[in-house]
Amino acid sequence: MHGEHLNAGTSISTFVKSDSEDCKAIWLACFPGDTPEVPERFFRDVVGPEEGMVCRIDGRPVSMVFMLPAALAGEGERLPIQYIYAAATHPDYQRRGIFAELLRAALGKARAQGAAASFLHPGEPGLADYYARFGYRPYFTASRTLLAAAERGDGAGGSWTPVSAREYTALRRDYLSRRAGDYVDWPERLVAYAVSTAESAGGGAVTDGHGNAALCEPRDGLLFVHELLCPQERREEAGRELLGWYDCCKAEILSLPAAQGEVYGLWCPLSNEGEKRLHTVRNPYMGIALE
Repeated sequence: MHGEHLNAGTSISTFVKSDSEDCKAIWLACFPGDTPEVPERFFRDVVGPEEGMVCRIDGRPVSMVFMLPAALAGEGERLPIQYIYAAATHPDYQRRGIFAELLRAALGKARAQGAAASFLHPGEPGLADYYARFGYRPYFTASRTLLAAAERGDGAGGSWTPVSAREYTALRRDYLSRRAGDYVDWPERLVAYAVSTAESAGGGAVTDGHGNAALCEPRDGLLFVHELLCPQERREEAGRELLGWYDCCKAEILSLPAAQGEVYGLWCPLSNEGEKRLHTVRNPYMGIALE
């Protein structure tokens, strides 16, 4: 693959469960906002065989990337795609080109596994330019709404109630399948990971009983709504209801893109069909980013 570019003692290989402790250390060093429970849950319950790669130096992982399965669905079609997640190099080994080689290897493996494309949500604005070097282009969009406490409801409006990850997966699939355009259909185990992470912060998946749903996570007085699925004309009202229901001071709400949504996800074609979708965009929606 690309081993000729790596230093002696350095190799790239598939992640195995015995790598978990070293990868947890990389995770917590690179994502200090996460508690130890987050990588613990991921390595215990989420990542499957052949879904990650690591770069090792003298046998120990120093860089990691995970390629999680999903599908691009819409209009009766489904394309297998892979989501790049928890991509990181331990600070002691950064700026050596290690991750670039690891990502190239991961993309090669995804292509060999039959993925039509790789996609990701850049955690920082500057990362879009970095990933462009590897073929990633803007693709998925979203609408972002900000609400202040003065705009919130009293919590009595609406009838939002918690739902399980299985129920939320079904609600999400039903809602998005009735919409014109492609969407990322996440497998239930990845939805469950997103829901459990939100629940650990006091939030979770909720529905209003009318086919509308949201994934909410309170963050120090801010209600971050990872995804609000409801008609455009009801979004602001629903946002006010959720702000009051969670008793937060302000809200940041991500929802289906309007005519001019902001770029939320990048797309790297790995097949002819993946390339075709890049140029024949059908209002693609990513939603949950497993942040």
